[in-house]
Amino acid sequence: MDYVMDLSESEWGTPAPDRTGSWAIVVLEQGTRQVQGVIGPFRSPGHAQAYACDGGFADWLIVPSLYLMSPTEPEIAAIAVL
Repeated sequence: MDYVMDLSESEWGTPAPDRTGSWAIVVLEQGTRQVQGVIGPFRSPGHAQAYACDGGFADWLIVPSLYLMSPTEPEIAAIAVL
């Protein structure tokens, strides 16, 4: 994957009621539409859409995702695309 990015919490946008609910951008290769990577998490589809437009990606999808954190080490996290 060419794009893998975990945004800091300050870049998520407005607060969400559930810390585990989030959205991600799946960046696709233009033409083949193969997945190049995932960027996120974002608090709303609108924030993800704005980031994708500003980023100049040729082809992408906004998808629901889960932001998974380690209960013992909160700095360790992962994004699961649903």
